[in-house]
Amino acid sequence: MSYKKPGFFNSAIIVFVLIFACAMQANAQDVWATLTQADRNARIITQAQHDYLLVGGNCKVWTIDVVRVASSVANNWNGVSRALPGTASWQGVASSAYWWDNSDGQNNMRFVTGTSAQNLATVVPGSIIQMRIHMSGGGYTPHTAIVEVNSGGSLTFLESNYNGDYTVRRRTLTYTQFLASLENSTYYTVYQIK
Repeated sequence: MSYKKPGFFNSAIIVFVLIFACAMQANAQDVWATLTQADRNARIITQAQHDYLLVGGNCKVWTIDVVRVASSVANNWNGVSRALPGTASWQGVASSAYWWDNSDGQNNMRFVTGTSAQNLATVVPGSIIQMRIHMSGGGYTPHTAIVEVNSGGSLTFLESNYNGDYTVRRRTLTYTQFLASLENSTYYTVYQIK
């Protein structure tokens, strides 16, 4: 059996396939990770604003979806996104802040930095806050919101289901009002999505 060299046409096809494969590999890179933190935060805010007055569902589920869509759009929907743990994986630690944990085994903590009970003046727009808040009927419940604005001693949140109607709304509180709405003034955690 003799070996026959590939012709020009076959060689061109092989080169095209290799170039296409390299381009596809480049598309699968995590563009989101190359953005500045300020740009990632701005994209989270923009996506959250897109949902304003729409039905967003449970606060945590909506926040996860905002982060997933914002990061997927940045990555051209190539499958690399910050789809964070489901609601069952966001566990509150008794007598402390609510932490994004790693119980789903997906090492999602690499995508998140969390700080408990920091100076509210340093909270950056685009951050996610998990907290324990007073319920109108008594008792306390966890709640998750996205910080849209932090200015003049007030925080403006974009959040879903705060009123129990699964709708995304905007709410502004002074720092004093925010801390008074919590079960304890230290029961909140601020997150940055990497």
